[in-house]
This record gives sequence, C-alpha cells and structure tokens, in this order.
Amino acid sequence: MYQENNIFVFEDEEEAYPISTRPAKAGEEGLIYEMALALARSEGEVLNTLPVTKENLHRFGFCENPLFHTEFVEYQNKVVGYALYFYTFSSSQGYPILYIEDLYVKPEYRSMGMGKELFKKLATYAIQKNCCRLEWHVYSWNTSAAKFYQKLGSSSRRDLIQTRLEKKDLFKLF
Repeated sequence: MYQENNIFVFEDEEEAYPISTRPAKAGEEGLIYEMALALARSEGEVLNTLPVTKENLHRFGFCENPLFHTEFVEYQNKVVGYALYFYTFSSSQGYPILYIEDLYVKPEYRSMGMGKELFKKLATYAIQKNCCRLEWHVYSWNTSAAKFYQKLGSSSRRDLIQTRLEKKDLFKLF
C-alpha cells in the first residue's frame, strides 16, 4: 500500500486499486437511501415500515444549514460505503463532538480498509473542527463491528445507557 495524491493505493499481484473518500453531493440522495436501507436490513429492520425518504435526505442533508453530512468511500470509483454524521457538543468538555449515526460498507468490500478510510476522514474533520472525540453506538450483537472499532483504539462506556423518546412519544409530553 502507498499513498498517491491523498488516495491510498493497494497493490496485489493482479491489479492496483484506489480507495478514496468524498462528501456526498446533492443529487446523490439515492445512494445514501440505498445504503441506509441495506444497513437497516442488516440490523433486522422491516424496510417497508421505515419512514426514510430520498426527499427527506435531501431536505435535511443538503439545505443551507444541513442537519447531517455524508461521506462516501469509493473503490475503483464506485461508492461502496458511507458514514452519516453530525456535530453535537460536550458541555463537560467544552468542545464539539462528531457523532457517527451510520457507518456502512457493502459486505463484499469489508476487510479491505474501507471502514478505516471512513474513520480516518471523519477523524480529519473532527480535528479540523476541534472536536474532543468521535462518538457512535454499536449493537451488542454486532461483535464484528465492535472488534473493528476496538482495533481502531475505541473504548466502550458500560456506564451509559442509550435512551430516547420516539416521535409518537414526544407528543405525550404535552
């Protein structure tokens, strides 16, 4: 492996192939949608019950003040994975956090460095924004992802429990 013009090139006996990352552009909501559904399927979601739409991906991700950003990873100039992320803030640290909502690489491209390239790009963004950390969640049953994250040097917080109010429950507060 070597780096050429900010692109990592992996060599084997038969061919050399570049891995690159880039931000998603308006008009690529279909790619985000396709991979978000693939991720949801792998998490056991019933796809026809999910409210995600290409229109909402455009509305919230490609507006004047986007609520999320998407980074693609490409192999041989083909999008094979993505990370959907946003910035939040740590009041105890006094610095922003880059929060990764989704990280997905198509199964046939795993163990080829795609996920690590996404993390390296997100780490670059976090450093540029002076973030105190990258943060994300992983399902307890997803041991291969947990092992991958540990190899990157991540740590788990066993003392925190993720909680949420679903949209339908928000109205119950009034």
